[in-house]
Amino acid sequence: MRKCHRMDRRSFTKLLGSVAIAYNSGLKALVSGDRIVVVGAGIVGSSIAYHLTKMGAEVTVIERDRPAAHASGRSFAWINASYPKKPYSYHHLSQLSLLAYHRLETEIDIDVHWGGSLEWFASQKNQKMLVQEIEIQQGYGVPIQMISGEQAHELEPNVKFDKEASMAFSESDGAVDAIEVVNKFLRKTINLGGQVLYPVTYENVKVKREKIVAVKTSIGEIEADRVVFACGIDADELLKIDVLKTSKSEIILRTQPMKKVIDRVIIMPSFNIHQEKDGTVIIGAANTTEGAPVGGLSGAPISHLERLASMPESFPDAALEKQHVERILAIAQQFIPQLKTVELEEVVIGWIPSTHNGGPVVGHFKNIPGAYLATTNSGVTLAPIIGELVAMELLDGIETNLLADFRPDRFI
Repeated sequence: MRKCHRMDRRSFTKLLGSVAIAYNSGLKALVSGDRIVVVGAGIVGSSIAYHLTKMGAEVTVIERDRPAAHASGRSFAWINASYPKKPYSYHHLSQLSLLAYHRLETEIDIDVHWGGSLEWFASQKNQKMLVQEIEIQQGYGVPIQMISGEQAHELEPNVKFDKEASMAFSESDGAVDAIEVVNKFLRKTINLGGQVLYPVTYENVKVKREKIVAVKTSIGEIEADRVVFACGIDADELLKIDVLKTSKSEIILRTQPMKKVIDRVIIMPSFNIHQEKDGTVIIGAANTTEGAPVGGLSGAPISHLERLASMPESFPDAALEKQHVERILAIAQQFIPQLKTVELEEVVIGWIPSTHNGGPVVGHFKNIPGAYLATTNSGVTLAPIIGELVAMELLDGIETNLLADFRPDRFI
């Protein structure tokens, strides 16, 4: 096994730490038992890998690029357990995952910033909808309430909220560094005997007598009894299915560490923002044609969307990036003036898988014997509980009702 390259943050140094994750010319031999290949080393795939190895499976994770290189490492990374999700089973999963994060803080030393969240929709129509949704959440027992802009300003004095506005304040939400979470999951996976291989491309499965015996990859065959596809937007192409309706894009700005300006996740009319413990500010803005409801700044022109139709993970040229960054920062600086002195570390585009009804897709993929599919547009929020439940289903052989509403066969 060759030692992995050392890389900068986006190339995964932060993920690896002192861990040796492999390229490989000589695969570790897998002995008999539950031999499972996980395709995808994002936050969902790494959580599944960790929980499988924790339960005794022999796990190999393969990743076509590098761990957390795509949606997970390019997300706003909000642990969003309070935002209304339908059906109730979706909401229930989010709440269970919130509890799982608290457990994982101790179990694998995940660092979660628990500060709650503030959510503000500027339009009267959206505010009315927000009030209705909050009432539903309160009925579920979620610690969330509507507060005034003035009250919100008391919680976040550096933010210029509209004092006449109403917004939702959730006490239970949090945020993470998604790359660091993937790091912790994979580190534990390796410590428990698993292996992580990249860049390795999935090609096909080798089946004998209607059972998987190996996974064919760009570096050869990996013996396996089962394969889990946790590869986000790649799932449709790899499995030749039509589960993912579209991919939502979000422009993510990551700053150099700065003095503390906010304590909570804040969802604003035209952007989202939170600040990590080291002072790094994360700003997310949807790449849409809709104009900003506040501030008089227009959204992304249709011509820009056409240039981004191929789903690049960075802007195709510096001028286009500059235009979008200036637009996002100008809006953010109206509400948080301290951001006028901010220095950017990076700008990326994240593509989030979205299913036909917006919910997760988790369960046995019956078109391939021994295959399992796990993808969701709420990867950061749901990764802990999905990892736990998938491991239980695969190793205990009993399907849980908690995932009954999210099976692949509702699309396939």
